[in-house]
Amino acid sequence: MANEAILTINLQYRRLNSDEPEDNYFAFRKWADIHFFLIALLKLKKSALIALTIKEISPCIQKAINNFDRKLPRIQTMRNVLEHINLYSTGKGNNKNIDKKDLEVSFFKKENVFCWMDFELDIDLAFVASEELYMEIKKCNPEK
Repeated sequence: MANEAILTINLQYRRLNSDEPEDNYFAFRKWADIHFFLIALLKLKKSALIALTIKEISPCIQKAINNFDRKLPRIQTMRNVLEHINLYSTGKGNNKNIDKKDLEVSFFKKENVFCWMDFELDIDLAFVASEELYMEIKKCNPEK
């Protein structure tokens, strides 16, 4: 699961840092790629949470998860809103701090800092954090 997630993160990171053929007709292509990037980041974290259930490596994995969460504190909320946009757009989402008026307003503050709903996602930082988490999962794995 971690292998698939990191490969997907790499794919999305490349797409977010490149011009793609669909850019000529799909103005929201990067927005879609951000969505998939967030899903892949959280899939990697889920694989770490699964590894956390292995008693022998849980302290090592917990430290790696904590580091990942510290670097990317808003990705779960961003993903939740994206996945449940139908609820949030009508004011019925679980997180009452999300204002439905902010859902369609997003921009890139710098080339690789995506801003949405008063949240910032530094794509480069997220990529590095995912690589670090992946390497820790591999390092902690007793079946190397």
